[in-house]
Amino acid sequence: MYGGVIVLLARLSVWSCLLLCACGAQVSDWVTDPRLPWALVPRCVPRDPDTGLPHLVRDSATGIDLVLILRGNRPGEMMPFYLGRYEVTWAQWLRVFGSWEYGVASDHGLPATFVSWSAAQDFCTHAGLRLPTEDEWEFSCRAGQMDPGGLLDRIGWYGANSGMRLHMPGLKKPNRWGLHDMIGNAWEWTATITTAEPRMAIQRGGCCKSPADMCTAAFRSECDVYVREGTYGFRVARDP
Repeated sequence: MYGGVIVLLARLSVWSCLLLCACGAQVSDWVTDPRLPWALVPRCVPRDPDTGLPHLVRDSATGIDLVLILRGNRPGEMMPFYLGRYEVTWAQWLRVFGSWEYGVASDHGLPATFVSWSAAQDFCTHAGLRLPTEDEWEFSCRAGQMDPGGLLDRIGWYGANSGMRLHMPGLKKPNRWGLHDMIGNAWEWTATITTAEPRMAIQRGGCCKSPADMCTAAFRSECDVYVREGTYGFRVARDP
């Protein structure tokens, strides 16, 4: 038990440090890393002592910032991976595809929505990224807590505080591991498929129009992989 507490406290210290570092990092402060040829790394960012991996990186091709998510301290738990610090925005979508047949928001800083699971997978394939699994998403959303829902007004845009519209990612407080908008704003597709015919995938996190009881780390929604709606978005993951 005490080992788990120590790991969690160490993570909290690291996340606080990396967020301060990233906020102050200029373009010239991001450097290449021979272990991660696809990424840029802030000079000042701390590294995990066990893996040597930096806690924050930026995907060179898309400009997406990704946070290192560490496995727990028990055998058989998921391996470390990187998860998008924010939901994918239109600016990042356009860097990969250049356009979108269903229309692009005039504010390119908003989350990319009207995106089906199939389209999100296409984005990931073109960018060398992937969608997180449902387990990875929930593990990252909880960030060592039972459920972050008690902080909902501080960390998420949902039906009661959003004006029923999308907001730029990052305006709300991040969770304990430095991830923004895991709850609310846009529904987030995961890689997890539940049925083959019709093909259904899991979405998590709720959205800017959802009631509070949908905006939890545990709530899950199923949707056809070809359906697109104005609040369907995604965030990306990548293996080191």
